Amino acid sequence: MKAALISIDGLDHEDLPAFSRTESLGRLIASAQIARSRAITPAQTYPCHASVLSGCYPEHTGVVDNLSHPGLSWQWWRSAIRTPIITDLAREAGLSTASVCFPMTAGADIDCLVPEIWAEKPDDDTDPVFQASCSEKGYRYYLRHKDRLDWMRTPGMDLFAAAVFEDIIREERPDLALLHLSYLDHQKHLHGPSALSVPHAVDFIDTLMKGVLDALGDDYMVFIIGDHGHRAQSKALPVMVDGMVVHPTGMSAEIYLDGIGVDEAASRLSAIEGIAHVYRKEELPSLHLPPSYDLFAVAAEGYAFSPSGKVTPSGHGYVGDDGPYPPFIAYGLPFTFVRKECSLVDEAPTVLKALGVDMPGADGTALI
Repeated sequence: MKAALISIDGLDHEDLPAFSRTESLGRLIASAQIARSRAITPAQTYPCHASVLSGCYPEHTGVVDNLSHPGLSWQWWRSAIRTPIITDLAREAGLSTASVCFPMTAGADIDCLVPEIWAEKPDDDTDPVFQASCSEKGYRYYLRHKDRLDWMRTPGMDLFAAAVFEDIIREERPDLALLHLSYLDHQKHLHGPSALSVPHAVDFIDTLMKGVLDALGDDYMVFIIGDHGHRAQSKALPVMVDGMVVHPTGMSAEIYLDGIGVDEAASRLSAIEGIAHVYRKEELPSLHLPPSYDLFAVAAEGYAFSPSGKVTPSGHGYVGDDGPYPPFIAYGLPFTFVRKECSLVDEAPTVLKALGVDMPGADGTALI
């Protein structure tokens, strides 16, 4: 059989009752196997997807933020992940691959690739950006549907992604296909942390998934995942702190010292209302983080780091073990999950094993 791995950004396990009442995903969920998966730290889209792709924690992928440092540019490119990824191993095993709008796949060695990427400005021509980052075959699908795009905004990006994915599935029939949809996450940021806060987004995602599932048909095992959940937030934490450079990752922050000692910096941070915990460099491995910064600060419930001094009604970037937990949903799988609790790093090994491919070097292990 073939396999499709579909990421619904911002989906967490507690959203499943809302999606269970929908027409398309509701039917799938009713007959699927479901595990509850821990996010990684920080629970941000790109670090989480790097771990999904690789089966490895950030200490090995090297991806600890949506943005690169020091350039602070979006980490669209597969080259930012230091480890092999699921599509690399599938191709080595002789399987055909496709990926549409999946984070951190730009420039990857994927047969039919249309990555998540956008131009610098809303009115810029997107053709050069996609031509440089798609596979040759993927670029033709981009051209076919590019009028659906509205820069990086949703729902345009999801309308584009679903249309491209459906065409690729129907015309190419790849052995392994990846898809990422981001509208749910964007709407949670604006309206609240639960799918119940955004019923219009639930309906929109389900409408897209109807077309996607129809295209996949009975030939594909379908794996649906979330990357992280959301928490309510209402208070902003500062990113300007004397003697430190603070890079916010939502409900956490990477701290680089600038002319101040570790003890003094930790003491100053701990005294700030809304900072729940400060991890030192030697403690970062306990979070599966590389020692690439001096301190790591975690916000208390209801707080988030914000350069603007304002926060949206919900967000993420929390410590993965603290939840919320994304689901790992498997439909049409001729194997049984051996456990119902897992981590994002267990997902790629599971998908590959279902395809008969091993994932040596992964931190995670298959659920089948």
